[in-house]
Amino acid sequence: MPAYSDQISLYDSHCVVYVRNDSKKGVYQARMTFPGQKGYVRKSLKTTSRTEAIATAQKLYLTLRARIDQRIPIDTTPWLKAAQLFLDTRFNSRDHRSSEYLYVFDNWLNPFFGHFQDVTEIDDAQVAQYWDFRINYWSNHDTTVRATLASREVTNKKPFSRESARREAIILRRFFEFLFSRGYVGRKPLIQPPRSIKPTENSRGRFSVQAYRLLLRRLEGDLRRKPTPDRLRYYLPRYRRLQRLRYWILLLASSGLRPQEAKLLKQHQIVLETDRASGKKFTRINLYKEQSKQQRGARTVLTFDNESNYNYFQRYLAVLADYDSSLVGSNKWVFPSFRNKNFFDPQSAFKILLKTYDLYRDDEGKVRSSYSLRSFYISRRLESGCPLYTVATNCGTSYEQIYKHYADSLTWSMRDELTRNNFSARHSPSVELQPEAK
Repeated sequence: MPAYSDQISLYDSHCVVYVRNDSKKGVYQARMTFPGQKGYVRKSLKTTSRTEAIATAQKLYLTLRARIDQRIPIDTTPWLKAAQLFLDTRFNSRDHRSSEYLYVFDNWLNPFFGHFQDVTEIDDAQVAQYWDFRINYWSNHDTTVRATLASREVTNKKPFSRESARREAIILRRFFEFLFSRGYVGRKPLIQPPRSIKPTENSRGRFSVQAYRLLLRRLEGDLRRKPTPDRLRYYLPRYRRLQRLRYWILLLASSGLRPQEAKLLKQHQIVLETDRASGKKFTRINLYKEQSKQQRGARTVLTFDNESNYNYFQRYLAVLADYDSSLVGSNKWVFPSFRNKNFFDPQSAFKILLKTYDLYRDDEGKVRSSYSLRSFYISRRLESGCPLYTVATNCGTSYEQIYKHYADSLTWSMRDELTRNNFSARHSPSVELQPEAK
């Protein structure tokens, strides 16, 4: 008595579809053999329909044959199983970043890819969708997420950054390289972090007029404070640092320079000019092409406080000369380091200063930085009625970017100027409609 009933041979008997005699429900099975593989591969077709069983067996045979040709194991490997194997390998290799790998897998990778029952199904499109998931995660999740493996807490106060994308891309590449080397996948998907990350809202904190005045008032108070003779030795380095930071704040807040541009300034680039027509003096900063972020060419930046910024600059140079005369010169840095006389990072020092004065976050909880001083300059200039194109030119950016991020600072007259091609004078948003004459 044969063991099978309703036996069907496919692909030169390499695939046999049958029903076992002892099957109570009459479910079809498939028995397959492959070149270079020992023994049989048996799979349940999970159907009692003969036609459906044949179609399913043909598709299954061709799929497994393709996996063998690509040197991929016939058995499918779920994402979670592959992730656990990879993480076990990282721990065994004594990698100091093991906790970071657990943190990324537990919070981001497993929730997104965890439903895949076969890692070979993950292609370039699935990886691209992962970046969208990461960028928009906090706009869809308001609660705090806790990592169960790494026991680390993630809050929604920090948006997805380029550095986070770069690190997660490295982890993904190493994960798929591990799967490829072990034969779990025959092809590694393209893993390219997004070039531009646009958070759901502007995450940079801003200075209000009151907060900016409070910052200067506390800074001037610290500079006027006279230490006791026994504390002078410890106070002097902090006093010199505050002197440099005071001019750093005044320069960015009055010119709109980017922090990375201001750090590259030489002393001969800040000059005092006189207008021939009016006789008024103003401070001009000449930026080279290499110093500009866009590197589209050299540009001239004018400060809005006329000659007072240059006067502060001269006082600042006097402070440098009082410490070391070799720090002052036309080709010397505006913000030198007192230790190696080469470079000084005022951005980090300004961050510490904000935390000391309890001004690190604004009223909305956003983090302030040196870039917030540039935002303060742009907002104040727009609120005073300065033309948008003029502000954009002085700041080295496009007016589209200015309008995108600082539309709330535009006056109604400027909005009328920007929209007069779309509205007639009668239908201007700031002009009240008059009733038509009968």
